[in-house]
Amino acid sequence: MLSVGMPLVLAAWIASATAAQAAPPQKVTYWKKLMVSERLNGLTIVTLTYYSSDPNGPIKREDFKNGKFTEDLLAPHGMGGTVWVNDKNTFGLTSNALVRLVRLRSRQIGYAKVRRLAGWPLNLHPFPFSPYFIFGPMPLYGAGKIAHSISSLKKIGTDVFEGHKCLVLQDDAKDLGNAGKMVQRFWWDEQTHFIWKETDTTYPSVHSPNPPSRSVDFVKWVQPVKRSPAEVFRFPASARVVVPGILSGLPVPPGGIKMKMIPGGNPYIGASLAPMIKYLERVKGTQNEVHVIRPKGSPKY
Repeated sequence: MLSVGMPLVLAAWIASATAAQAAPPQKVTYWKKLMVSERLNGLTIVTLTYYSSDPNGPIKREDFKNGKFTEDLLAPHGMGGTVWVNDKNTFGLTSNALVRLVRLRSRQIGYAKVRRLAGWPLNLHPFPFSPYFIFGPMPLYGAGKIAHSISSLKKIGTDVFEGHKCLVLQDDAKDLGNAGKMVQRFWWDEQTHFIWKETDTTYPSVHSPNPPSRSVDFVKWVQPVKRSPAEVFRFPASARVVVPGILSGLPVPPGGIKMKMIPGGNPYIGASLAPMIKYLERVKGTQNEVHVIRPKGSPKY
């Protein structure tokens, strides 16, 4: 018997197969990118990211800590799929990835059953991985992004950054309420449309004694990957990988030591929800309780 979601999966597979027959296969190119983020509090973060020309291709990010690069994130199908993050050498799914999985399983087996398998009381709101969660829009511009349309940005001047001739573009100031306003500038390569640098400058309100503050993100370099992607997009051999039951047969990147949950966690979700349940039960019936209402027109799971 086909599950509720299976016809949709089959239709998508047939459509993709038909498109593949109509269009010649394209070669996927892999790169690695070194990026530096200098934050407002004086903290500098250096990250090395591996990615591909396929938007649904694998992504791996390493953070520079204690004099060496340590794997921090692994996304086998891009940031819109199952994304794994590292915490003390243990990889678990991100909240966004769990929300997407809850949506998928809710269509297949029902939302109430998913909540029950997650160990969440049915009369307690909100469920942290509700399928009604709305993801915020991704920023159009930022260091490391490619921006083909810049019509909404104001041209400030020109500059050469790391040997790249760039237009310096500025976005409209963003109102931060009592914190003042923020102005973003981008160093945009006219030839490749790649954004090499971004500055975020915060101007305090007129009543604040604080001076303006600035954070900077910039890409040092982008290079083709010379080693096999199969050797790159995998978990470190010594890492623990929490593989929860909600994955239900979906592929998991190779490597690592697989486990069903963290100590004290729920095997279906792979994480412990007990602290949040305890808190919400304590404030239940007070003004701190949050009720999740299904948005008008949203799918009925």
